[in-house]
Amino acid sequence: MFTRPATPHWMSYPPGDGDSSTGDGDGDPYADWCGLSEGPTEPWFELSQFGDLLTEAGRVEVECGFQGFFMIEIRPELGGFIPDAEDVSFHVTLDVEGYNVGPNGHFAESDFDIYVACCEETYEYSYECYYLSTTFQLFPPDQIADLSVIHEQPGQLTVTMQTPEGSVERELDVQMWALQQNMEWEFCEYLYPDMAPLQISALPIP
Repeated sequence: MFTRPATPHWMSYPPGDGDSSTGDGDGDPYADWCGLSEGPTEPWFELSQFGDLLTEAGRVEVECGFQGFFMIEIRPELGGFIPDAEDVSFHVTLDVEGYNVGPNGHFAESDFDIYVACCEETYEYSYECYYLSTTFQLFPPDQIADLSVIHEQPGQLTVTMQTPEGSVERELDVQMWALQQNMEWEFCEYLYPDMAPLQISALPIP
């Protein structure tokens, strides 16, 4: 298996030293593609969550995201080809038995453009690289009020990657994990108390 340590979403890729479409001229065609990993010579990708490789019958975990919503964040590692753009397109679906009440009959579904070139910020603290997509962020259906109902339920994760050489698809049978630990879900479960509307009197016209 050809993987590299996962890069946290808040870390930007290091700057390149040439044109991403042509390499840096030193004979290494991958030198300016900071989002590609070493591996087979044909297009491939692997998936990981929290730094652990996702495998058949592996666990896919729901977390309380930094933006205050429950989500499932998965990081792709890919390589074996030279992209024709700075982003590589993926289509991701997640099915959970008995709970496919989201878009198009899935638990979750979305398209992602994963940035694989080398990012260099125009000036210090511009945060241009911070906002580039390097992970899949799937959001559970709003119809499921209590996500603990999917805990330990079987699911199927299907990921399709588009490359200049054609599409690559992987299907993984997984087990869902939606169990609160150490009160970490409180940020996403916060409910505002019911409050009576403010009584506002009209101001007299001078």
